[in-house]
Amino acid sequence: MTLKNMSIGERLGIGFGLIGILFALVAWQYHQTLFGVINRFDTLQETHGAKKTHFLNVHRYMLEARRSEKDFLVRKKMHYPERVAKYVQLLISETEKIKDIEYNNSSHPLGGDINALIHIYHQDFKKIVKAWQINGLDHNSGLQGKFRDTIHFVEKLVKKHIPSLEEEILTLRRREKDYLLRGDKSYVTAVQKTTEQILVNIKSAPLSNANKQTLVAGIKRYEKDFLTLVAHNNEIIRLTADMRSAVHKIEPMIILGVAEATSQMSIATQNTKTETREKTAVAMFIALMATFLGISFAYYFSRSITRPINTLTQLTDLFASPADSSENLDANQKDEIIILTNAMGRMTGHLRDIIYYFIDHITALQKMSKTLEENTNKTISPEEKKEMVASLQKMSKDLEEKMRQLDV
Repeated sequence: MTLKNMSIGERLGIGFGLIGILFALVAWQYHQTLFGVINRFDTLQETHGAKKTHFLNVHRYMLEARRSEKDFLVRKKMHYPERVAKYVQLLISETEKIKDIEYNNSSHPLGGDINALIHIYHQDFKKIVKAWQINGLDHNSGLQGKFRDTIHFVEKLVKKHIPSLEEEILTLRRREKDYLLRGDKSYVTAVQKTTEQILVNIKSAPLSNANKQTLVAGIKRYEKDFLTLVAHNNEIIRLTADMRSAVHKIEPMIILGVAEATSQMSIATQNTKTETREKTAVAMFIALMATFLGISFAYYFSRSITRPINTLTQLTDLFASPADSSENLDANQKDEIIILTNAMGRMTGHLRDIIYYFIDHITALQKMSKTLEENTNKTISPEEKKEMVASLQKMSKDLEEKMRQLDV
């Protein structure tokens, strides 16, 4: 089926349909470009941006945990381990999120490594806290309080029974305090030597066996508790070294993670810009092509409709009388339908005038024919004959003129 065989409604439907399809194609391409950019931005935020944020959070929470850890080691207050535990939970939560992102994007498993090190750090810190609780969080609690109570008891007995040993007892206490203050193991040896000398002096002192046994037992118990405290201190030193080793392994991982996330964000951003420019160029090309095709379709289909109308208007103008001033027509009118309607109106009026004109002349001819019939047997004067001939010639000329107007 060609356009010539279609109705005007079908032509308009096809034309608007094609333009609608082009518009839908442009809208689809626009939304594809827009959604593509939004999806890439979301991916950038949900993966690389989020990964960098989580690594920075790990760094921040790690600093907070270390600060609380050091506060405990300095002040020995039990609310600091609670703060460390709180930040460790936040660290574990952040590393779990990093693990999820790395798993979904096949990245280097930094999150899992940091998570394992954080668990090691916290376990060692809890062991340190427990060791300090055994040793005593102050000089009156734990092993510190225990061996101090013991040595105070011994000091009272020495002062009462062996005043000459008071100086050695004071020397023993000074070695003990030097060790607790400085942590130097040479003071431990000094404490042991001093206790050996004190035990020798107690055994040689003029005391009853019961008092000697009491003093010896006290000194030995003091030495045992002191050495137990030293052993716990050694364990604390070992655990502290392990704990800090784990932390020092975490720090470069955080730096590496932030650097990787920043690099990936930069690459993803550049890729997004490149793809956006490409898709935008395609969308603009499609929009321009759609505009051109839309104008072409509109022109083609409108011409297929208006061309026959213009031809019909021209044919109508051949039969129509010229427009007079009373019709008040717009000289700038470009609507083919209105022009055709006006021409049809003028043609109809003109044809009507011609038909009435013919009717009038036919009537006149009939009257003249009747007059001739009535005067057939009468003598017609030359004036009457001349008048009738002139009338017929005029009517003939008028009919020829009207026929000329109808000649297309």
